[in-house]
Amino acid sequence: MILALAISCSKDDGDMSGGNGELPPDSPLPIVFSCNMQEEKSVTRAGLETEENSFTVYGFKNTGLIGTDNYTGSQIVFPGYMVKWTANSAGSSTTNTNGWEYVGQEPHGQEEQTVKYWDWSAKAYRFFGVTESYNKLDVTEANGVIKLSFKVDLTDPDGIAAIPYYSHLWFSNNNYELYPNRKFGGSVVLEFLQPLCKVRIMFVYEDPTKNDRTNTPLSGISFHRSDDVTIKQKGDVTITYPLTGTGTKEECAFDTEAAGMDGFSTEYTDINPFWYTVLPIAGQGSYTLDINVDGEPKTTIVPAEFMEWKPGYSYTYIFKIHVDGRVSIDAVQSAFTEWSVKEDTYTVYNW
Repeated sequence: MILALAISCSKDDGDMSGGNGELPPDSPLPIVFSCNMQEEKSVTRAGLETEENSFTVYGFKNTGLIGTDNYTGSQIVFPGYMVKWTANSAGSSTTNTNGWEYVGQEPHGQEEQTVKYWDWSAKAYRFFGVTESYNKLDVTEANGVIKLSFKVDLTDPDGIAAIPYYSHLWFSNNNYELYPNRKFGGSVVLEFLQPLCKVRIMFVYEDPTKNDRTNTPLSGISFHRSDDVTIKQKGDVTITYPLTGTGTKEECAFDTEAAGMDGFSTEYTDINPFWYTVLPIAGQGSYTLDINVDGEPKTTIVPAEFMEWKPGYSYTYIFKIHVDGRVSIDAVQSAFTEWSVKEDTYTVYNW
């Protein structure tokens, strides 16, 4: 359910009076959109249209500035417009330069969606979107932020397939040095991602010629939070976007009562390439691996610094089985997703 936004709506969306050191163009420039996904399934970054053909967009402008980075006077420009993708339609209108159109795309019975123009006197613009339909979102605005909330269920494939995409906050003050790809008058490129991460656990042997799965079998695997709090998979996700002040990035959070599982017990192998899909979380503390190595119980700890999960990332935890039976965390890898090139690898010794 969408709640009313307590934000003033300006009639001067097309005011081209100039500002930010730029001369206004001879005629008003319409705001247009283009979309990418943070998740990369190939070397070429995919557009959102490979997964979704519509999204709801919100847009705001700031009319005031205190100091160098404290923005005030938030005015709504896009109050939740539906934007739709049509193949081979780029260039068909002044508001459709990339296949995405918002003019006349309003849901049945909703207020008509009209063209919006850049206001060159604005101190800053903010845009963001979500692929969930407007009637499935809980939208609230207060204290200089807007919050988009929706339910997620990562416990089964159907639930994972239904998870919406949300975008990073597109922010620009029209300063070329700070935002070279976000000039007023250009296409607003929203980068979408999902509020989830993927985790896998793997095992390697210190000397596979002397100990392996046949001679040194592994059983009773449990990689879990050291405080025994469940690993979250189901609940309400809230994306918070700042509309005023100094904030220029969104935050993703889920309710603390979200349902979850006790721990990871299935390892990733060539035969069974198994990933866990979980909610992103920060500050969850250390994790403990309990495992039986050739029938002997072993334990090792992964420090909290390696357990910070960000939306849209995948994480690989590789454990080493030593010749003497000890177990240690050998490496931690993080990437945008399992399809993309590995972004970071951390090697950890003797935990």
